[in-house]
Amino acid sequence: MMDLLVKGFLLCIACSLPYGAVYGADASCSLNIDSTVYYYSVDEEGFAGQCRVSLKALQDSDELGLITDQKADLLTEGLRLTPSGDGYVIKGLDLKAGGTRKVLIKFSGPVTNHSIEFLPFRFQCDVANTLVAVECPRNKFAWDIGFPVHSLYETNAALIQDTVSSDEVASLDSSLRELRNSSGSAVLPENRLYLGRIDLNEKTVVRGSVFEGHDYYLPQVLLVVFICIALYAAHYFLTKKTGLDSGGESHESCADKEADEAVSWEARKAACEEILQRLAGDEYAVYKTLFDSHGMFLQRDLPEKTGFSKAKVTRILDRLEQKGLVERKSYGVTNKVVLR
Repeated sequence: MMDLLVKGFLLCIACSLPYGAVYGADASCSLNIDSTVYYYSVDEEGFAGQCRVSLKALQDSDELGLITDQKADLLTEGLRLTPSGDGYVIKGLDLKAGGTRKVLIKFSGPVTNHSIEFLPFRFQCDVANTLVAVECPRNKFAWDIGFPVHSLYETNAALIQDTVSSDEVASLDSSLRELRNSSGSAVLPENRLYLGRIDLNEKTVVRGSVFEGHDYYLPQVLLVVFICIALYAAHYFLTKKTGLDSGGESHESCADKEADEAVSWEARKAACEEILQRLAGDEYAVYKTLFDSHGMFLQRDLPEKTGFSKAKVTRILDRLEQKGLVERKSYGVTNKVVLR
């Protein structure tokens, strides 16, 4: 009698456990899941996707349990998806030991603050390999992953922790291509994430960011290039014309200025010669250099001409300028020294 009571009590406890609690014993699973392939079509509002599950029966089996927070439904004919506890039960598999089958599940969900969470289904047995592929037709996408990522291709595809071999990658890509064929396109999205083994008790979360992008077509690009070339050409010819005009004006102005300075020097030459006779020493040497150069000389060339240092030339010019005998005018990076 006591044995019957104990057995009845244990049976009640087992029946009261939530659906996901039976996942703890992988040995009880009669199925192997070789791979799961997820394809997401994402925009700023939300996502819709499909999951292709590759099953192999270890023994006769008619159902498969899974846990998910996403709204899911079956696309494979002849199967039933029944809510159970935290997830669903796929019924009607009718698999014999050693048999295989592909199950197609569709799902959908929201995008919150440009962020999306990819939550692979938790099945009642381990999953050997998983591929998550994302396509954003009118947006841009970037993975937001908090664990080691190694580049697989030159695109935005990634390989997680190097746990997926090249053969497994090829097999997953082939499954994804078959899945895409059903939607009318065999082109693989660039955003592909390859995950290794997922344990039945492990909740895997992968996040991504979706933001507004722009599609640039060849005619638009060519138009922008043409406009840039046209603007550059216009700028070049206008600059060249302005340069020629200003160059001619500058040349004419310089010629007139030199002529004026020549006339001015002839008028001042006699007075400057009288001043020169009254000077002596270093002041005479600097003043004489200016006098012999028609009353003008660049300050930077005076040290070489007179043999004085730059500092000494500056002091001499300071004294001559204080006496009102010379004037220093800015001339590029130096001064033009002019007799007054």
